[in-house]
Amino acid sequence: MLTQLLGFPYEDAAGVIGCPVGTIRSRVSRARTDLLDAREATASA
Repeated sequence: MLTQLLGFPYEDAAGVIGCPVGTIRSRVSRARTDLLDAREATASA
């Protein structure tokens, strides 16, 4: 949410949360995939 809704750079979000930047990137990527999958499931239902 920090990066996508509030516009934080990945590095800043990692500092706030206290985890590596790679973890932030991975979580954002996974969340995007989950949202797209949910949208496709809803559209085909």
